[in-house]
Amino acid sequence: SVGEDISAVVAEQDHDSRDCVAVAVLSHCGRDGQLSARDRDYHVSELWQPFTPRRCPSLGGKPKLFFIQASRGRGFNLGVNVSNIVSDTSDEGRDSYADILVSYSAFEGVTPTRDTQNASRFVQTLHDELVAHRGVKDLVSSLTDVNRTVAQRVRLRTDREHLLHGGLLQPCFSSTLTRRVYFR
Repeated sequence: SVGEDISAVVAEQDHDSRDCVAVAVLSHCGRDGQLSARDRDYHVSELWQPFTPRRCPSLGGKPKLFFIQASRGRGFNLGVNVSNIVSDTSDEGRDSYADILVSYSAFEGVTPTRDTQNASRFVQTLHDELVAHRGVKDLVSSLTDVNRTVAQRVRLRTDREHLLHGGLLQPCFSSTLTRRVYFR
């Protein structure tokens, strides 16, 4: 698949001189809550699994950041299962899922209506926040502000049809980061 192939290719590179890896996916939800690619649907875990320390040692202990712009319709679970996170990278038989952040444009169970003016509000707000506060505000604080900004902008809309037939756009994120991340 497109997502899995790109992640595998990037994961195979030498990241010793890099501080982190960041992957952005702009797609829509396919069958069973998977992300849609041109050739097939895939689970979001296929994006981050190639970057675990066992499979990509040069990113061990470094942040792996994933930003997903896609709906997350009812009954779908595209999140990181926090109960399965392992923090000891020395265990040969298990992978460490520490230092992974996955940020979504919509809360689980939300399928926003097709709105060409607001479809990428999450990506635009994330961009604006990171540029405005680079080097000053850590990523988790910035994502919290993105969540608030996007939710407030959508709630200000008076489009009753949007509220009745679609979900409110509420970004969210899941993080196993072990330290603050700043972009400079």
